[in-house]
Amino acid sequence: MGAFIGELRDSGISEYAFIRQEDMLYSQRLRDYCEWLCLGFNHRWGCPPHVGSIDDNIRKCRRYPYALMLSAYVQLDPAEIATCGEPVFMLSRRKLNPLFQRLGRRLGEVTGGSVLILHSYCNNCLPCAFPDAPCRHPDRSVPSLESHGIQMVTMMEDMGFTRFSNDRGYTCVALVLFDCGDEPDVEFGRRVLLKEYPPFVEDQAYADHLYSTGACSSRVDLAASERYAPGIHAFNGATGSSVCLLSCDSHITTALLAEEIGRSGIPANLLVLDTHGHTVSHAYSEGLFTTDTIARALRGLEPEVGFRDLVIPYGIFMLQHPLQRALPGWRIHVGAPRMRDLAENLSDVVEAVRG
Repeated sequence: MGAFIGELRDSGISEYAFIRQEDMLYSQRLRDYCEWLCLGFNHRWGCPPHVGSIDDNIRKCRRYPYALMLSAYVQLDPAEIATCGEPVFMLSRRKLNPLFQRLGRRLGEVTGGSVLILHSYCNNCLPCAFPDAPCRHPDRSVPSLESHGIQMVTMMEDMGFTRFSNDRGYTCVALVLFDCGDEPDVEFGRRVLLKEYPPFVEDQAYADHLYSTGACSSRVDLAASERYAPGIHAFNGATGSSVCLLSCDSHITTALLAEEIGRSGIPANLLVLDTHGHTVSHAYSEGLFTTDTIARALRGLEPEVGFRDLVIPYGIFMLQHPLQRALPGWRIHVGAPRMRDLAENLSDVVEAVRG
């Protein structure tokens, strides 16, 4: 295994860690995210539902006693970014996924056992042959981490991995589950940093991407943006009789919402729930942003909120009716898919209530 560690150091990988199966985190809710929100669902051979059921995939992962977490980034040529027609994060994945696959296969050769390689969704072919023809490269097709229920973001945070991104690069991750006869002679549960990162502001590149693609109406400087703690935050002179919006406490999410609410001029209360700083989809998959947790939090806020019309994030639109049943005194509305449409969304809710 020592020789393989040396190969890791020379491969371009930025961080790695060996972990045991008992330290793996799974969530069946990740398949909900795939099915309801990911554009890859039923549009790629390497994505659900064409890679097996979530239950079968989790059972398959649990057969492996060990796993290797891998993280890497590449600084792309600005000229290539300008001409390729792909966002930076997609181009980064296309360049780094083959590295993860090569290292995963190499680990199998070294241990003499079987391996299961998982990374972000397969993007070997653009476009995918689905549905007109079979997969062109089944030997190189690798299913996504989410399709196997793996909570990679939480595992990365627990291990101290860096979530790097800027206008020229993006952290890509992979997981290689493996088996071998004897326990490998490695240190488990410790992140090893092999390659330093350039200076960056976490999530700023993604916020800029949302602005450049029209998903939000203005650019937000996350380094200068206020951080909103769990609780009620009033905007535009809002009172207890103003419309409410629900949010996780992710910095990028609350910063973008605050900007859009402020621009709308509509009095509104932002109800921020404690989701350990995670975004809507990740908080949902971890059980932090579900019908039960949201209903419990809102009941605690009811003495301060007289206007019981609540706009929930589009990312949890599937909870609208369960929340309505759990909170009979509230009227639950689903927010717009794009943040830039929030002002119109709020206006429609207010007008509907007045009407």
